[in-house]
Amino acid sequence: MITLPPHPKLNEIHSKASPLMLPQDDTLNAWLDPYNQDVAMFQHLLQPNIRQTLEATQIDKPSLFNAIAEPILIQADG
Repeated sequence: MITLPPHPKLNEIHSKASPLMLPQDDTLNAWLDPYNQDVAMFQHLLQPNIRQTLEATQIDKPSLFNAIAEPILIQADG
């Protein structure tokens, strides 16, 4: 797991860090390619960025996953 600084849009949910979420395109294939030595191509991924709209639902506790609020949408960065 690679964590990044917190994203401002996620501060109310989790203010400590954001996980690196790879885009679902050729970047993912390049990341997983064991022969790829061009690590500079991933530099832009090391800044917090929401690449697609997310849906977040507040739950009571992780062991139960019972929703206690309506889902909210967190819009992708432009």
